Amino acid sequence: RNILIAGIIGLQLVTAGAIILSSYLTTDKVLVGHARSLMSHVSVETAQHAERYLALARQTADLTQELANYGVIRNEDHVGMEIYFLKQLQLHPSFAGIYYGASDGSFTYVKRDSGRVVNGYLTKFIRTGDGVRTVERVWRDPDFVELARDRDPEDAFDPRTRPWFKNALETQGPVWTEPYIFFTSRKPGITSANPVHNMGGANIGAV
Repeated sequence: RNILIAGIIGLQLVTAGAIILSSYLTTDKVLVGHARSLMSHVSVETAQHAERYLALARQTADLTQELANYGVIRNEDHVGMEIYFLKQLQLHPSFAGIYYGASDGSFTYVKRDSGRVVNGYLTKFIRTGDGVRTVERVWRDPDFVELARDRDPEDAFDPRTRPWFKNALETQGPVWTEPYIFFTSRKPGITSANPVHNMGGANIGAV
């Protein structure tokens, strides 16, 4: 009787163990397959989103280059250039900033900035006319209304030393930088840049 009872219990345990093991292996296989499917889907979606963002940046850099080449936006007209850059940021929420550096070291930069107001903007102007270098910053609200303005004589930024400027002029064509730390925001990013020429074909900067 004891042997029979032990045999029945043993048979039940073996059967239960086989069922649990089979269920575990089947469930594990299904979960792994599901996880792989999700990872593949996320990878494709991420790549497609990145391509759309990068394409927008490339198109905007191309458009700005053309406008600068034909003198529609000019380094001397920094107010008009600022308005154009503000409008581009307003149209493209994925852009962190847009800027133009000239061969004489002058610079116009507009970026998103919530330091003074949510969804605001910060513009930096660097001017090098008549041998005098000035750095001016302007904060604006989401409607581009000026909130504050100051000068920063300690700012040593020179666009001609930055990867996007040097790469664009070296290749004489559109470039993407490697990831690097942005000078102003101190955050990592990449930049799409184009060289800008005057009507005579000479390099006058990069956007």
